Amino acid sequence: MGEEKKPKRSRYAVQRSPVPPAGDHYSARQRTCWVLRWSVLGLGVFYGFTHQRSITSAQKAEHAKHEYEQKEKLIQKAKAEFAAKSNPTASANDVITDPTDPKFDLEKLLLKVAKENP
Repeated sequence: MGEEKKPKRSRYAVQRSPVPPAGDHYSARQRTCWVLRWSVLGLGVFYGFTHQRSITSAQKAEHAKHEYEQKEKLIQKAKAEFAAKSNPTASANDVITDPTDPKFDLEKLLLKVAKENP
């Protein structure tokens, strides 16, 4: 019937094992090269892992510091607002709001409220 054709193999499709077989047909130089390649690959992976950990921990520390500064700003703002509310005589508009005070002036109080709420 005819000759059977073998499938063509691409010249780029070389089937190699990543690890050389345990045979005597590899020289000591080739085995040393394989060991060095795998050792360098392992060291590279280890270095990448440790470097990524250090970068991540530095970012976490920076984020925590930023959060702390934000909270500190909020606390300072709250303290300033509390001081302003608890000490109303320090304001420029010295209006007495206590009707039992002998210096109470209703007209000044009404003008102040009108300015605050237009």
